[in-house]
Amino acid sequence: MTKYLDPIAAVEQPRADFIRYLLTAYPLRDPHLRYGFKQLLEQPGNLWQHPYLEGSQPYKSSLSINDLVEQGVLHPDMATLFIPSSRRLYEHQEKAIRAVVEQQQNIVVATGTGSGKTECFLAPMLDMLLKEGDNLSIAGVRVLILYPMNALVNDQVKRLRQLLCRQKTTTKIKFGFYTSRTEKDRGKAIESLREEFAAYDPEELRQLFTSAEIESIKDEELIDKAIEKTSQVQLLSREEMWEAPPHILITNYSMLEHMLIRPKEREKIFEASVNTFKMLVVDEAHTYDGAKGSEVSMLLERFKASVGVEQKGKIRCIATSASLGDASVDDKVIAFAGEFFG
Repeated sequence: MTKYLDPIAAVEQPRADFIRYLLTAYPLRDPHLRYGFKQLLEQPGNLWQHPYLEGSQPYKSSLSINDLVEQGVLHPDMATLFIPSSRRLYEHQEKAIRAVVEQQQNIVVATGTGSGKTECFLAPMLDMLLKEGDNLSIAGVRVLILYPMNALVNDQVKRLRQLLCRQKTTTKIKFGFYTSRTEKDRGKAIESLREEFAAYDPEELRQLFTSAEIESIKDEELIDKAIEKTSQVQLLSREEMWEAPPHILITNYSMLEHMLIRPKEREKIFEASVNTFKMLVVDEAHTYDGAKGSEVSMLLERFKASVGVEQKGKIRCIATSASLGDASVDDKVIAFAGEFFG
């Protein structure tokens, strides 16, 4: 039987637990004071508010990945990465894909949480890489995905693993994430990945495999097989990325600053990508306002110089956010993106 969330209990239980904790943490001997204290804690506005209910309207649906493949917009192998490929996209997702793939435009995706912003850059990004064909055998960063914090990087890594493990071609798209958590050598990186996978739900690891592969994997082999499968599409250590930079590099702006300063990363990763770099993606773009935005914008200028991007229009730039406002501020958003990306 499916268990549904009880919205009343979801509100009442945490509130009751917190009030009970406060009464325990601050015990009052006088029963009148204790009763008065409890009455104050239970009054709305002092410690808690009544819940707000918000109706969420469905986003307008459009064509599917399969439809875009059949129309020649996307590479045929895209249907094997996005499963089910017959699932209809939202209208804004299709518009974003067409704008980047067909019209070669830079875009800003400003839409609500849970509306599929990630697909708005994942689909055109993977399509661009698939269309390179045999050129993927040439090592070098094609795409930089920049996040404001490691937690968001970790979520993206999980998503990319699932997508890229579905590749059937010999020359595979590979990615790497470069943060403070990235181990230097492969041995320690595999140990770290093993610890990470041990904390996963088994069903989450099974999503890395096809149905046929899952049938042949014993439960006790699942983590080892998942590490083996992941290693085919993800460069796990810094040394691996120094030796052959991945097609997709994921990091945060703080680590990017360090990488541009250190000779090893600057030479082995960025200078090695001078002839390959094509796309810059910045997620949670609304976090880069004020002085921070100016600093990160200058950081991106330094990065572009390090990969040999000197002319405007040479690369695709994509920004996404759930907090940039509605259509009434489109002009301001476009002006912001123009200044931010240069």
